[in-house]
Amino acid sequence: MLWEWANSQMVRASAFSTNAITLKDHTQWFEKKLRDPHCYIFVAENEEGVPVGQIRFDIESDGRAVIDLHLAPRQGGRGFGTMLLQKGVERIFSNTQTTCVYSYVKVNNESSRKVFEKTGFESNGEKLVYGEKVYYFTLCRS
Repeated sequence: MLWEWANSQMVRASAFSTNAITLKDHTQWFEKKLRDPHCYIFVAENEEGVPVGQIRFDIESDGRAVIDLHLAPRQGGRGFGTMLLQKGVERIFSNTQTTCVYSYVKVNNESSRKVFEKTGFESNGEKLVYGEKVYYFTLCRS
């Protein structure tokens, strides 16, 4: 399921690498992430128990965590992104010593930008990451 989501047109367009991901590469990456004690992956479901999106936190040595978030195909526009980000951040702050979380959002990804702003993330301007112009969003523990 996560491999299929990661290869959806919308997710590939918002990723730094827009190339399709092979099942073999995804399986190797996913198994490595599952063994990583500094990686937290959460899958959200709607009221009927249907998975609607995922959020991943990779905690770095400085106590900050980078966020990866995407929704299942055809689940956008229903508030799931905002809910997933809010609940994910609450969980990572309450269950780890993470001090701040951050994300990079491509400047052409208007819907993701709005989700981070709506969730209370601070916009720290634009950066160039992997040759892409992005917004840099952060949220720190209060």
